[in-house]
Amino acid sequence: MPEALAQAQTDSSVTRRRPGVATALGRVLGVTPFVIFTALFLIIPTLFIVLGAFRSPEGASRSATSSSSTPRRSARPTGTPSW
Repeated sequence: MPEALAQAQTDSSVTRRRPGVATALGRVLGVTPFVIFTALFLIIPTLFIVLGAFRSPEGASRSATSSSSTPRRSARPTGTPSW
């Protein structure tokens, strides 16, 4: 009986394959649908909203619309003393 067990152990070690290109490709292909779904329904809409938050209604970026020719408004109401 011990001979059969020893023979089975050596046979299983011989038939065990090392991971190769096919195994790595299989893992990548298995994750691909998740990556596509995540990009389409999470990443792209999030970028659209975040980048749109920094745009004015006319389409220009907010930093471009506030130039030096635009008068600055103070937090203080007009006519109050500046002691």
